[in-house]
Amino acid sequence: MAPVYSRIQSHEREQEKAAELLQDARDRAFKTRGYNFIETRKKLVVEFRARNDNKEPYEWQLDVSEALILGLDCWWTIPPFQNLGQFFANHK
Repeated sequence: MAPVYSRIQSHEREQEKAAELLQDARDRAFKTRGYNFIETRKKLVVEFRARNDNKEPYEWQLDVSEALILGLDCWWTIPPFQNLGQFFANHK
């Protein structure tokens, strides 16, 4: 029988998996084209501040931005889209 996880445990597991996928994509990009995630994130922060009254981006915003740059399919991780699967399942 598969273990049963609480909602918090499931969320934590999903975050760990997402972090692993992002790191794997970073590693591949570094090997193939010299990608530097630290410099990329610095540039993202500068651009975000410039466009948002000098506000700091949330960590998830940087993660999603970087994942998109690296070609990962991650649109569903953005909070407004997280419940779309459930919405479409209930509105056929």
